[in-house]
Amino acid sequence: MSELSTALSVEKTSKRGGKIIVGEVTEKDATRKSGSNPLTEILKRPTKVVLLRNMVGAGEVDEDLEVETKEECEKCGKVGKCVIFEIPGVPDDEAV
Repeated sequence: MSELSTALSVEKTSKRGGKIIVGEVTEKDATRKSGSNPLTEILKRPTKVVLLRNMVGAGEVDEDLEVETKEECEKCGKVGKCVIFEIPGVPDDEAV
């Protein structure tokens, strides 16, 4: 299992879209030895944004999806806000 050693950030590309940018390797991360469980280390530094794609097909978003998604995500940590939207005019596997 490999360990994430670079910071990730999000660059806004449109009103409702963005892309993930891989940042610079920090000196601390570059010299750190993997003496502990990498998953434990990752969970100590939660991210601010998580993007889930292709959760359901186009036209399958219902009123319960947002609540159910938030509840599932809260099993892994605190969730500040959960937003679900469908993008019109894109292939079905990219719409939600």
